[in-house]
Amino acid sequence: MILVNFRGKSSPFGFDAEVLEQIPKDQFHIVDLSNVKASRIYDLLGLYDVAAGVITCDTATLHLAAASRTPYVAFTHDEWRRSVPRGNCQLQMPYSQVPSRANDIGQVVRTWSRSEPKPIVVFDPYEPPSILKQTAWPCEFFNFSKSALPTKEGTDYYNCGLVERPDGDWLVVRRSIWKEQLAYGMNDIVAFKLDGMTPRQAVPINIQRMFAGEHFEDPRVFYYRGLTLVSCVNFLWGTIASVAHQIIVSVGSDWKQVQRYDPIFGRNGPGVMHNVGWEKNWLWFVHNDALHLVYITHPHMVVRFDGKMLPTDIYETKADDLQWPWGDIRGGTPPVRVENEYWSFWHSSVGSGSGHRRYHMGAYCFEAKPPFRMKRYTPKPLLSGSRQDRWAHPKPFVVFPCGAILRGEQWLVSLGVNDLDCAWIKIPHEELVKLTTPVEHSVDLRQTEVLC
Repeated sequence: MILVNFRGKSSPFGFDAEVLEQIPKDQFHIVDLSNVKASRIYDLLGLYDVAAGVITCDTATLHLAAASRTPYVAFTHDEWRRSVPRGNCQLQMPYSQVPSRANDIGQVVRTWSRSEPKPIVVFDPYEPPSILKQTAWPCEFFNFSKSALPTKEGTDYYNCGLVERPDGDWLVVRRSIWKEQLAYGMNDIVAFKLDGMTPRQAVPINIQRMFAGEHFEDPRVFYYRGLTLVSCVNFLWGTIASVAHQIIVSVGSDWKQVQRYDPIFGRNGPGVMHNVGWEKNWLWFVHNDALHLVYITHPHMVVRFDGKMLPTDIYETKADDLQWPWGDIRGGTPPVRVENEYWSFWHSSVGSGSGHRRYHMGAYCFEAKPPFRMKRYTPKPLLSGSRQDRWAHPKPFVVFPCGAILRGEQWLVSLGVNDLDCAWIKIPHEELVKLTTPVEHSVDLRQTEVLC
């Protein structure tokens, strides 16, 4: 099977016949992608992965090819806005050269082999059930249908933070809107006021941008001194691209921005284009009236910041006897103080490749004083991502905790599911403690005063 697409709204092609003549009809079945309807562009990747090759003009299916190992031929617009093919592109050709170089297309296509039949697993006894059925604790998906901004085709809400304010509980979500030529959509952040567990009022958070087209995703939120602080990932995707950058934004009761901060620490630079590497999953909390950051969960690195958002002290410890065979532990929910401890829910992932990466959720606590040593943790996942929940190829199977509130003796945790949905789970604190194991041996790696 060979996939073709010669229909592009912004870059019309016009050489369909010349290209089709170069495909051996006795060897390949031709599927026209312009006639295949999908809710989201990435749903087509299942076809890409079983095809012998792809031939596409300068449109969304060209950009999608970068997410597959399948070889492809790319025809690009002759003007300055032509796309730059990535991935397994075996031939790139401007539109104007197609008539004169048709034989080159045929030579490439004839090197493609017919795909062999592959077994399809229809039942996996090791597949976790839906997150709704993995524990006896109450767990449900958030339903946005009654909100001021209900979900619609091409828009997903997921990876949701949670904050308790004087005016009620708010769910703060990543909104991903499908856009042509953006494989992961256009991402921003929306706050929904909760009526019980139902999202109602909706307020998009307009964060100050340094560049047109900045994305904001994976919010973590906490309330301090009359302000709501929103920490999130910031990046650019499009004509120019950046690595993941961390920002923190203070907003008022109306969710309007008061101040944006781009903290300089680790690989994070003073702006989205100034990082020296990726930075994600920063967890902020307030200790002794000063902002602190859990920069790394294991080993445990906590950084104190001053009022100018400059780092002043670094505390790093390591739980030598921590055993967690489900991937590297990464930050999840902003720490919440419970007596002499701070508690947080983490995530990790194992596996790689399309449809093979699975996330897991655990929890831990650390002492509420420097150097903030880890004290207890869950040695097994509390939840695991599942194919049984709404999922789309090639996304991973995800549980991604971003927010937690302790109300009375019960945790309310908000999480993203499969990069498509938002869910919540309620966990009695006493039961959570019983599931943890103590850290018996912790090593102090460093305590550093930062001289600015």
